[in-house]
Amino acid sequence: MKPGAWIRPHSSWHGSACCAVASLSALTLIILEQPIAKRMTALVERHRWGAVPLTSAFRRPWDSTVVLVLLDYSLYVWHVLTHQVPA
Repeated sequence: MKPGAWIRPHSSWHGSACCAVASLSALTLIILEQPIAKRMTALVERHRWGAVPLTSAFRRPWDSTVVLVLLDYSLYVWHVLTHQVPA
């Protein structure tokens, strides 16, 4: 029997199971990831690391565009890497 085969996709149990998984995921984000992310962003801001402080030294009008493209590209690379199957 396949995992989850005992729950029909359109049953009320399926909806409850989805809500339970979503709730656990939200709690994990709040309890574990949010404090770490806040500390890391404070550290980066305090030391002026990252793309925004680097481009602000040049004061060109297209700095915001460059930063936005770099952010978009880094999110694209992250997305592609999450779909890679380990060898």
